[in-house]
Amino acid sequence: IGCYENQQNEPEITIVSASGTFLVPSSVTLTAQVAGLSGPATFIWKLNNALSSGNPLVYEVSDNMQLIAQDVPAGLYDVGLTVRVGGASYEAISRPAYFQVAPRDIYSSPANPNAAYPYATPETAASDIQTAVDAAVDGTRVHVLPGDSGRYDVNSAISIQKGISVIGETGNPLDVWIYGSGNTRSRAFYINHAEALLANVSASGASRGNGKTVCIEGAGGTVSNCVFTTSSTGADWST
Repeated sequence: IGCYENQQNEPEITIVSASGTFLVPSSVTLTAQVAGLSGPATFIWKLNNALSSGNPLVYEVSDNMQLIAQDVPAGLYDVGLTVRVGGASYEAISRPAYFQVAPRDIYSSPANPNAAYPYATPETAASDIQTAVDAAVDGTRVHVLPGDSGRYDVNSAISIQKGISVIGETGNPLDVWIYGSGNTRSRAFYINHAEALLANVSASGASRGNGKTVCIEGAGGTVSNCVFTTSSTGADWST
C-alpha cells in the first residue's frame, strides 16, 4: 500500500485597490480580496517607502480586509500583505510602487545643493523641475524658484502628465528660464493631462528634429502667462 500526502489548497489573497487622499495629510484605504479562508484572521499590512531608508509602516487589522492608514508620509509605497489564521500565515503577491503620497506644495530651485525629498520647503527644493514633478501627485503645486541664476537646463522635455500646477513663484515669467539643451536641443515641456497647468515661466528649445518648445498632447493642459522664444522649427508650441 502506497502513501500519499493530503494537501489542502492555500487561500487566494490579492491586494485589489488603493484609494483615498494622496496629498499630505493623507488617508489611504487599502483593500484585499480573500478566498478560501476559514476562521478568524489577522491582516498584516506592510508599507515600504521606496524613497526613504526608514523602517516600513506595519499595520495589523483583525477580521477586516480593508486598512485605512492615516497620515501616511510622503513617499512611493510598495505594499505587502500577510494573512495569519491560527498558526498559519499566507502572503499575497506584493504590489511594488502601488501608490504615492506627496506634499500639497513642492519646490524646485536650480542646482540647489541642499535638495532633500520630499522637497517641501524652499530650502530643501529639488535641484531640477522634473524631479519635483516626479515627486508630485494630482493636486500638488510645484513652485519653480529662480534661485541665483533663474536658469534651468534640460536635456529632455520636462514631462507633466499629472493633474498638477507648475508655477514660476515670482509671477514674472522672465524670472525663470527653461532651456532645452544638448546637441539637438530638446523640447522644454511635454504636457498631457487635462488638469495640468504651466504658468509664469519662460522657455526656449526644440530643434527641427524633435518638435516644438512646448508640446500639449491629446489629453490637454493649460499654459498661462508664459514666454516662449522662437524655436528652429518656426513655432513655439504644438497641440
